[in-house]
Amino acid sequence: MAYRRTTKDTYEWIPVNRLIDDVKYAVLLLNHSLDHLNGHKSLTFDNIWRKAERRVAVDGGSKYLQPDHTLPDILCGDFDSVTTDRLNHFRQ
Repeated sequence: MAYRRTTKDTYEWIPVNRLIDDVKYAVLLLNHSLDHLNGHKSLTFDNIWRKAERRVAVDGGSKYLQPDHTLPDILCGDFDSVTTDRLNHFRQ
């Protein structure tokens, strides 16, 4: 559910909970820190990335992917913020 009851008369809307249900979705990974997800076990990047039907890494977003992550379906951008080693990893 995207919401939960917090008191008798109020609800808390949590749209990201839809990502952990059995819903098809895509992830677009941009060049931005993922540190804000720490501490939310059900919302970890690994969990969200693994369950996505489609995965897209844009330019420097690829630097957040670890070797054990599923490869992105699409890798795009001008790659000015990606190392040659990282690009070679995706080319293999």
